[in-house]
Formats: sequence, structure tokens, C-alpha cells
Amino acid sequence: MANLVNPLQRVDTFKQSFLYDFSVDGGAVGTLVTPVILPAGAYVRTRVDTLATVTSGGAATINMTAGGTSLLTTGATGKADIPTVGLSNGLNDVVATTANNATSGIVTAGGQVSLVIAGAALTAGKFYVVFEYDVISPAL
Repeated sequence: MANLVNPLQRVDTFKQSFLYDFSVDGGAVGTLVTPVILPAGAYVRTRVDTLATVTSGGAATINMTAGGTSLLTTGATGKADIPTVGLSNGLNDVVATTANNATSGIVTAGGQVSLVIAGAALTAGKFYVVFEYDVISPAL
């Protein structure tokens, strides 16, 4: 059996969140910039806590990105992938299309998180999005 030759690494865990509220932020198709900034190389887990059901008159989809990395993508059912009310659980658990995060979950180029509404406008909804992420520091 061989031993690992890499030096020990320090892993720091952080959390950031934002609140989307239709009554404040609106729901038009487009991009909303959030106050959350994620560093390059962060391994991100995304969680949604729904306070009011997300609705739309059409097939709205919601995507969240940072530095070109998709952090949360709703699938073909769009808004229906966001829990009706309550807390979702697990790793990227509201991600219906997991191709972007199932393999890595790493933000390759850090940046501010954007919430992208596409397909149709949202007509209601309120939810917290919590990003828990790990950053690996150089050798101890």
C-alpha cells in the first residue's frame, strides 16, 4: 500500500445567502445580480428554502451562475423544481439538470452570483438561496 505524498491541506467552509422576493425584485425575464460573491476554486453546495411558492404564467426556468459556472439549474419543469414551501436538502438538491454540478461542483472562475430567469416571467415567489462552499488552502 502506498502513502499519499501530497502535503496536508486546510479546508475552510463558508456560507453566503440571498433572498429572492418577487414583490421586491420583480420577475421579468433577465438577469438579477445578487450580493453573493464566490471565490475561484470553491466547491459549492446549493440549498433553497422556499417561503412563498414560485409561480409563472409560462414555462419559466431559473438558473444561478458565478464566474461562468452553473450553480443551480431548473429543468424542463422550471419553477416546479423549486420546492413549493419548505427547505430542500442535500447536495445541489434542487438541480433538476445536474450535468453542470454532478461531476465537480467547483466554481472555476470566481464571481458574483447571478439569478437568471428565462422562458417566461415569474409572477410570484420568495425563497432564500444558501451557498455553502469549501476553499482549500495551500499546504499546512
